[in-house]
Amino acid sequence: MEHQKMIKKCPCCFREISNEEADILVRDHEIRFHSPILNDLISPREDEKYAQFWGNMGDSQNVNETNRIIITNEMIEEANEELLELGMQPVEKTYDEDSLSYTLTIREDSVIVVSNTMVCPHCHNVLPQNFFKYEMISIGLAGSVATGKTVYMASLMMNGFRILNKENITVRNAHGNPLDPEKMKMEKISQKLFTDRICPDPTKKAFHQPVYLEVSLKLERDVKNFLVTFYDVAGETIRKEAGSGKTMFARHVDGIIFFVDPSQMYLKQPISLKTTVNEEKILSSMKLLSPKEQAAIQRENKMKGSQPIVLDFGTSFQEEDENLVYERNPETILSSLRMGIGDSQLKNKYIALTIAKCDQLSELAEFREIPASSLLFEREDIKKGWLNTDHQVIRQKLLEKIFEEKVYHLQRNVGEYKEGGLFCISALGCETRQEEYQQALITRAVSPVKPIRVEEPFMWLLMKAVQERGWI
Repeated sequence: MEHQKMIKKCPCCFREISNEEADILVRDHEIRFHSPILNDLISPREDEKYAQFWGNMGDSQNVNETNRIIITNEMIEEANEELLELGMQPVEKTYDEDSLSYTLTIREDSVIVVSNTMVCPHCHNVLPQNFFKYEMISIGLAGSVATGKTVYMASLMMNGFRILNKENITVRNAHGNPLDPEKMKMEKISQKLFTDRICPDPTKKAFHQPVYLEVSLKLERDVKNFLVTFYDVAGETIRKEAGSGKTMFARHVDGIIFFVDPSQMYLKQPISLKTTVNEEKILSSMKLLSPKEQAAIQRENKMKGSQPIVLDFGTSFQEEDENLVYERNPETILSSLRMGIGDSQLKNKYIALTIAKCDQLSELAEFREIPASSLLFEREDIKKGWLNTDHQVIRQKLLEKIFEEKVYHLQRNVGEYKEGGLFCISALGCETRQEEYQQALITRAVSPVKPIRVEEPFMWLLMKAVQERGWI
């Protein structure tokens, strides 16, 4: 069988890799052979590449998680030399023509270990299923803390992608192994949201594992399969000292869904932001300056004649003793994205400016007074040609006016990108409340979760990328 060499970029470290050089992860730590050669081959050891990657990303992984069984081509060659000298069956690495990937098989009598979980040889992160077979579209989720990026992903995945699996599109998880920790984590979050109405906690990492999806798009005469990768590109921190590290993934995405919380809008009746945890605690865990530390720097800068620093996080408030204004501004996130992507690359990206939690706006008088504003809050399933519906056109006109008057004029930034779209969604479609649950404080939806057009920005970006690639 002829082996087809495929070269792709790792979705985590973005270095080029081929299917031939990818390493293989063995998950079963319990199997033991008689041969010490084979036992040594499948013994867990500290995965320095994996630990270093996550350490550099601001998340030091648990020691148990970095003790892994990674088997390289060199390890297979060394083991096979010894095994053949002893007249034993060699370790096999066989090519799968269908997936363009490799499967590792280790046999000794009736004991067998099989794995087709491929990892990047540079950072040792697990590659998605069919990584070398299908093309990939990458989407970034951006927005300041508490805008609902994690809830959005949970809502999309809720009930097995029920919202997305309509007519000409099918979406499924692409993490491959059913026991993949990140896959199980996201599925558990989505299930808790669907069955118990429990919202996920805010994320605090500089970067966390991408979510991989496999999409089948039914065309007129064919079915196009491809992978979709979701990144939390902006993280939760906007300190100037952080540089572009927090937004490095934005350089590699096809498009960005940029979330704006109603609490960030100019409203006659401002919506108070309900946080699920203490703001000081979040600041500490994310290694951001506390308000007092911030005030000290403000005073020092003032004495030196420098411009005051504004840290963007949480709801606006003022400390009387320090006279410190502490606010959240979505324009700062866009500036951070611009720095991470680079001005020359902005023209290659699509951006979906998206008002999140729009159900909070539906009862405000200033929105009820706008003609046809009810269309902003209607729930609508995906239908063939949904982007061309009359309602969608009307919503775009309404959103142009709303973004201009109430959302910090963000749509002016759209001109820097290849193309921009305006959307108004709600991942929950209902209010939330805080309550005690299993000796912890959680946020729970007050009624069954019923999203408001949560798929629209995702589908818009997806179709833009599909059209750009000439698939339709």
